[in-house]
Amino acid sequence: RLKGLILPTLSLSDQISDLEKINEGLKEGVFNAEQLKIIKLETSGLARLIAEGKQPNVPTDLAELRNKLLKQVIDVVDSNVV
Repeated sequence: RLKGLILPTLSLSDQISDLEKINEGLKEGVFNAEQLKIIKLETSGLARLIAEGKQPNVPTDLAELRNKLLKQVIDVVDSNVV
């Protein structure tokens, strides 16, 4: 199910960095419908990975930041995607 997804394979700090960039892009409305679909796939894949506990040994503060950013992105994408 996670085959071909990039976000779940990145390091925690790269996930945070990418989620921050995605968040900014969402605020500025720079993504088209196709890009939003990809963001939705990537973020739901990452959320699934986290829910399954497949991201062991991550520093708690960074994991919390990543999870907060992930939730923000998912919330915005869900409200934008038709």
